[in-house]
Amino acid sequence: MAGSDAHSPYWLPPYDSILELGYGSGILLPTLAAVGRKVCGIDLEFDPDRAAASLAKLGVSASLVRGDVREMGYPEESFDLVVAISVFEHIREPSYVLEKVSRLLRKDGHLLVGMPRVDAAMQALFSLIWSGDITAHHVTDYHRFLSAAAIRFKLIRFATLPRWAPPFAGLYFSMLLRRADVEG
Repeated sequence: MAGSDAHSPYWLPPYDSILELGYGSGILLPTLAAVGRKVCGIDLEFDPDRAAASLAKLGVSASLVRGDVREMGYPEESFDLVVAISVFEHIREPSYVLEKVSRLLRKDGHLLVGMPRVDAAMQALFSLIWSGDITAHHVTDYHRFLSAAAIRFKLIRFATLPRWAPPFAGLYFSMLLRRADVEG
């Protein structure tokens, strides 16, 4: 896999193997399959057979399992890229999962994370579309995630949505990280 710097694309395909944490309905898996030779996924709730059947209709193959990201049984250094979109905000103590992810990544691998804003302003926005208490589900903000990640990872890229928004005004955040034990 190519190296990254300030002028590199946000993520750098192709990848030999990719793991998606929290694949859900599998909506991102066709994109991941287009940039990776082998794609795997783990999700706590979604049925892997149902998601695989939907993917097969698109000609996409992925090795999917139902399971907890805190108990992943993949061998160490199995993946070039681990993707976690809208996952870490649900994890109260991200350090343990980050330790597991760090072991799963090859030394030149990356972690791509996307997560929404987690605060009272986002709670107000969510209340317009959902009657539940989002603070019961969204327990970690990007500051806390990055603080936990700094032990094992180096932040390579950070972006907000909307793109023009400074972090304090962002609604969603994407972060590309690399294992901290890799030089460069």
